[in-house]
Amino acid sequence: MGSPVKITVCGSNPTSQLIAGLASSRPNMEVTVFATESKAAENWKTTLKAKDATMVVNFPRKDGSMYPEKGRPGTITDKAGDFVTESDVIILSSSPNNFQDYLKAMKKYIKKRTVIIGVPGRSGFEYQCRTCLEELGEQCTIVNLEMCPWICEQVKFGSQIDVKVTVASIVTSTLFGTSPPKRGPLSILQLIIGGDCALQNSLNFMSVLLSPFVYLECCLLFGRWSEWDEKPLESEVGLFEDVSEKTAEMISNCSKECSKIVQAIKTSKPEVKINDYKGIEDWFAGFKDCIGDSSSLLTTLKTCKIWGDIKHPMKKDRRKSEYTPDLEERISEYLSYGLIVIRGVAEILQQETPVIDKLITWCQTKSKKSYMKDGKVLTDKNIQNTSCPQKYKFSTPNEILFVKALPTDIEL
Repeated sequence: MGSPVKITVCGSNPTSQLIAGLASSRPNMEVTVFATESKAAENWKTTLKAKDATMVVNFPRKDGSMYPEKGRPGTITDKAGDFVTESDVIILSSSPNNFQDYLKAMKKYIKKRTVIIGVPGRSGFEYQCRTCLEELGEQCTIVNLEMCPWICEQVKFGSQIDVKVTVASIVTSTLFGTSPPKRGPLSILQLIIGGDCALQNSLNFMSVLLSPFVYLECCLLFGRWSEWDEKPLESEVGLFEDVSEKTAEMISNCSKECSKIVQAIKTSKPEVKINDYKGIEDWFAGFKDCIGDSSSLLTTLKTCKIWGDIKHPMKKDRRKSEYTPDLEERISEYLSYGLIVIRGVAEILQQETPVIDKLITWCQTKSKKSYMKDGKVLTDKNIQNTSCPQKYKFSTPNEILFVKALPTDIEL
């Protein structure tokens, strides 16, 4: 069977618990959980203290019953240490707000040839890893997922996670370093995730950075709540419920702007392979079994079941049984690690994005963030909690694409 694959899972949120449970249930995998929140790490250890205690990840069957996957991480800790050095794979599955803290904590322990995976890493994950780890980052392989493979619910912390929906297909990207990994990163990740979600690796990390998933939900939130009359609702609202033609048009225009960015990359750097990038309609075509009517983008949106019966983020007033939108946290993450990253890339490539700009402006008001002003991405302390290229002082196509420029004195 060979030596075991050693995996470090970073985080204590439901996704991290799910991954730790699944990975430790697989043969020939040794799992360490690294949770920087001391209380969370201690509670998790306490939950699994008994010798026969296991983590249970329940998956739904078509008949409504659940089937369990059972595992148990070997170690749970709140301190980085030698286990990082021994890791073949490091999985960052916490909020992207915490990625930099985890990378800094592990930096002196990470060795070259390590695979670092963001589940999901969001747009700009590669910028975070390469910049934070400096020279070491170029010797590691960085894998990014455009979205999380599951919608799940924490039933009991550190002990039980129930999966509600598994996404059928996800676009991934692999940015290989100068030192190749010991094991195939996608084969390891696919084994952990399981066969219900197919990982589709892209030619270039820009396909994930510019993924339609980045702007899709923000457009749906804008369409539903930008003109809301602030009257509470009697029930939750489905994310794809009552999608308007106007919202579909906004999504289509965001897709066109991202496709223009891709074309600018091809023009300025023809050596960069990005021919497999998919706009919104081709992207949805990959989920044909989850779409009831694909005759137009509007009908596709109205009949979309990729994430089951997913709802808008809402909060309930239990006294009145009324619902109001709860947008700030969700929008903040999509803005900081999605839209503003796309906008930053577009600015460096000198591409105008008026529709994405409109979406960013609205998202800034809802998230109480300010990353763009007067048509320009800000470059001061305001963007420190993002992964946009301007944060890392990138200003050229070579820098944002990780293309090495030839020395000026070389003879061609």
